[in-house]
Amino acid sequence: MSDKKPFSSFVIEPHFYDDLNWDMEKIVRYLEFIRLNINDLFKHKHSKYYIIEYGDFLGNSAPAIGVVNNDVKESKDFDNFDDLYNRVEEWVNLIGLDTIDKKSKELNVPKWKEILEIKYYPRK
Repeated sequence: MSDKKPFSSFVIEPHFYDDLNWDMEKIVRYLEFIRLNINDLFKHKHSKYYIIEYGDFLGNSAPAIGVVNNDVKESKDFDNFDDLYNRVEEWVNLIGLDTIDKKSKELNVPKWKEILEIKYYPRK
């Protein structure tokens, strides 16, 4: 991630974790497919998307998509997080988990254990 402080950041944790029986490898694969296609939904030129370790106050963690944007104008879109989250959910429902499963198998994705070690992917 950039050393510049973001104007906006948020996390996307799609609804399908239970459907995948919390199979972290599969979840990471599905998130990577979404991450690679997410610009079609948001159309933000300055956003960066990462697979991240995301946790709660109890110390539990799971993969999620971290979004960072350093553009003041585009960052205003992030004020309505529910709209952005809903766009992802609607897109996932539209294309379906079967399609994501098939297409994500072609991706070279780090294992969940690697994400835990490096904290976010890709490391650019």
